[in-house]
Amino acid sequence: MDTFSVFRYTPLPPNASVQKAIRVIDLLPDQPSSVIKCNIQLVSLHQNPAYEALSYCWGNATVKLPILCNGAKLEITASLHSALRQLRDRSRTRRIWADAICINQSLSDPKAVEERTQQVQLMRHIYQNAKQVLIWLGEAHSDNHLAIGLLKRIVEAKEK
Repeated sequence: MDTFSVFRYTPLPPNASVQKAIRVIDLLPDQPSSVIKCNIQLVSLHQNPAYEALSYCWGNATVKLPILCNGAKLEITASLHSALRQLRDRSRTRRIWADAICINQSLSDPKAVEERTQQVQLMRHIYQNAKQVLIWLGEAHSDNHLAIGLLKRIVEAKEK
């Protein structure tokens, strides 16, 4: 993946917060072992776009893995990489909002810092307007059944 250029964000429109403009990714279908590929799209929450919002544990932010975004290399956390690999369909594109990709995370670009501030203010609307919110807690472990069992008991107790 060294031969690909580094991904560069296109700035959001100047009135992005008024338009409730956000980026979403089209996670392209492929085999589980293939490189993760996506395309970024700009949408307005005012137009009720169909997308899924991903909430996930960031994990170790220093461990990064590459994906191809609009044909260029973008490094993301291993946790997000794992989530996208699991969520990727073999035959259809999935439209997903994931903060680390859809919001410019650059610390050195002052415009990115301003964008992040505006986008964070929209996060409540982003999650509310998603057709579904996906939660990724990490890779499966041998004792995950204990946590799932506890969640089931909590739901059952709440329903009584």
